[in-house]
Amino acid sequence: MSNLDKLNLVIWVRFGADEDFESQWWGTHDMERLRHEDLTQYEVVPRGDSPWCDGWEAILVENDTTETFRWRRWQKDSAEVQEVSLPRGLFTEVATVACNWFDQLRSERMGSGRADPGYEVRLVRRTE
Repeated sequence: MSNLDKLNLVIWVRFGADEDFESQWWGTHDMERLRHEDLTQYEVVPRGDSPWCDGWEAILVENDTTETFRWRRWQKDSAEVQEVSLPRGLFTEVATVACNWFDQLRSERMGSGRADPGYEVRLVRRTE
């Protein structure tokens, strides 16, 4: 499966219409099985969750030694897929540092209280 097909599959499972299903690209005719698989673990930028993310889609695909970050930003009816391969664990490490930096900046600017004290940043990690 191509990198573009992987990105399209993850996005289709969450947001796609049945008529957009592409069995020849995704290796199965069982649309319902795909709809029940938890592919959200691969999403890095969930669509529609924030105005900061509008038009952006991204996934992280891991293998034994590397992880590949694939992303695109829709502009009108077109988007170019980009990707970068990293040593496994580096993306999570960088994301954690960024979250901590933004949390400290928020605390400095807005005070230490959170709108929802029970909310914690959740970084999905693959379990094996």
